[in-house]
Amino acid sequence: MTVREPQQRYAATFDWPSWRPDRVRLLSVVVLAAFTMALLLRHRSGDVPLACLVIVEAALLLLPWRLPRIDRSDASFCAEIAVGLITPIGATVTTLLTRPSWLSRAGNPLWYLAALALLAGLITAQGTDLRAVIGGDLSFLAGPTPAWFRRGRSTAIAVGPIGEEFAFRGPVLTGADPVLAVLGAAAFIARHHVQPGRNGRGTARTWAVEVLGAAGFLLLTWLSGSLYPAIIAHLLYNLPGLVVELRRDTVTR
Repeated sequence: MTVREPQQRYAATFDWPSWRPDRVRLLSVVVLAAFTMALLLRHRSGDVPLACLVIVEAALLLLPWRLPRIDRSDASFCAEIAVGLITPIGATVTTLLTRPSWLSRAGNPLWYLAALALLAGLITAQGTDLRAVIGGDLSFLAGPTPAWFRRGRSTAIAVGPIGEEFAFRGPVLTGADPVLAVLGAAAFIARHHVQPGRNGRGTARTWAVEVLGAAGFLLLTWLSGSLYPAIIAHLLYNLPGLVVELRRDTVTR
């Protein structure tokens, strides 16, 4: 279904006079900086480009992107989405180019069962109503959205998991460094809080799910010696959100 809205003049991409990053955003950047510093100090294959990707993305996401986003043009919104994909896409390319030894480790099949158990725990903790996802109720409640907004968000939801695992859990498999592992888990959470606005986050339940997910993906990776169980769990966790986004009605602009 397509809904029409009156033509409008779009606001500028950035709102510099209102640039007041809150403590959560600033703390998130500090956590990401600590993770990148740990990568630079370790300096193994792929660490330097990964560190650069993470810190560049964080710096760009910290810019005063104007809210609400609906006031901006499609191109402006997609530019912000593209910035948020610097780390996932860059980490994927870096991993494929450097070809670390863990890339070929599938891991014991039992760890994939553990990944499904973790997935069930995350969905339960989040309170996701899968019947409402499948039936389209959550898409209806989310409301109509411009086509390029839906495409941008859907791309981020679909592309993010693999690259995030490469970026924040991959380094765990190139050296048993507990500090780097914990920093990677914390950085994984932090990068979701650098952009302005709530972005559907900020509640106690959301924080709990993020911590549970970061810890669960880390343990899966560490104990299995493979990144793929965590990738499967992460992809499937994002699937309901992708379905909801794809099924939303379209507002023409």
